[in-house]
Amino acid sequence: MGQRSQIIVSLPKYFINENNHNNRGKEWLVFHNQWLYGYGFIKHLVEILEIFSLIRDNTKESSLGRFTLDYKGMLDKAILCANYKDPTNIRRTEKYFDAKEENDNKKIISIGSWAKLFKELDNNNGFIFLRIDSHGKIGFDILNGTEDADEIARKSPEKYLRLFLKKEEMSDKEVVSLLDRLKEFPNINYKTKIKFPKVEQ
Repeated sequence: MGQRSQIIVSLPKYFINENNHNNRGKEWLVFHNQWLYGYGFIKHLVEILEIFSLIRDNTKESSLGRFTLDYKGMLDKAILCANYKDPTNIRRTEKYFDAKEENDNKKIISIGSWAKLFKELDNNNGFIFLRIDSHGKIGFDILNGTEDADEIARKSPEKYLRLFLKKEEMSDKEVVSLLDRLKEFPNINYKTKIKFPKVEQ
């Protein structure tokens, strides 16, 4: 029930120093939202990207290079902030798999491919990919859900919105502003730039 979508996140390795137990390899996280589709889906994406970037920039400024930045922690804060930015919003984004697990690497790898993962996830209105690189640069990609088109495929933000909005609605100033804000962030390609995770040797 609801307009179900997921956010799939690729995080870089987190290294503090040799033999530090807080070091982490590349991580994957999957988040779920029960109510996102259309304009709200894109708005939520923009808010997460902008809030993450704000947190990252403020942290870089205050750290003065003294420590490695924890992009995973920043992402969690950005999603939490986006969830509650509007007090009337019911778009709560939460971990999809077991919240007790540090990351979703084992679960994703056990499924075996993006195609199988898309079928496994409870989704009807689209997927957001987020990739954060080792410098904290965040990029995104969008795929439609099974309810909105015959097959799951990459969509530009405009093409995704056209699945839900009439032609005249696309020129609404709120929609135009949202798409302009999204242009500040790189659009990545999950097929070539986001390799399906494999077990690290």
